[in-house]
Amino acid sequence: MSTQRSRQKNIDPLFDLNLFCEKALELRNSELIRQGSSLSLSIKGNDKGILEISSKEPNENILRSGLTILRQFIQNGEPINLFYIYNLCQKYIKNDIYRDYLQKSRSLWLKSRRVGDIPVILNGVKMTPEYIFDLFINGDIFHSEPEKRKKLKSIGPPLDKILKHKFLYFCWDTIYHVLYVENIIRASLREGSIAE
Repeated sequence: MSTQRSRQKNIDPLFDLNLFCEKALELRNSELIRQGSSLSLSIKGNDKGILEISSKEPNENILRSGLTILRQFIQNGEPINLFYIYNLCQKYIKNDIYRDYLQKSRSLWLKSRRVGDIPVILNGVKMTPEYIFDLFINGDIFHSEPEKRKKLKSIGPPLDKILKHKFLYFCWDTIYHVLYVENIIRASLREGSIAE
């Protein structure tokens, strides 16, 4: 991700785990989650080689609102960055079963960031979900970084809909992992299985 902030290590990991749970609850209660996932992508072709692509996406304003919370779990340097939280959990959660669940979740999310559902290569550039997320967030939705905006605008039909679908799918996959990790942290806190 393109954030330039560097994160200083917090001397109180419990604070970061609680902050993660607080933000995850905010995400859980967002309109984006209440509306639910209504993603779909349909690709139809005919014998002349013409593709018709249609997609079903969430309301743009609701998506943008949910992304203000979600991006904090994805961007490097954030105190609730999901990889940072996975690391804290591996270090401080004492329950081996929970740690195993978290390791599997981390592996799946890493695959989601690097591969996603449909591999796409455009002009020799591997369009990973993480890269596509960065393009949409920093080139269109929240920022207008010229190079990223230009890259997005250069992608025309039908690939633009496929990339938007990959972006949205990655968002929903991340939401799933964030809420999963939140549940494990909350259970660990209830059980007193987080090392001091």
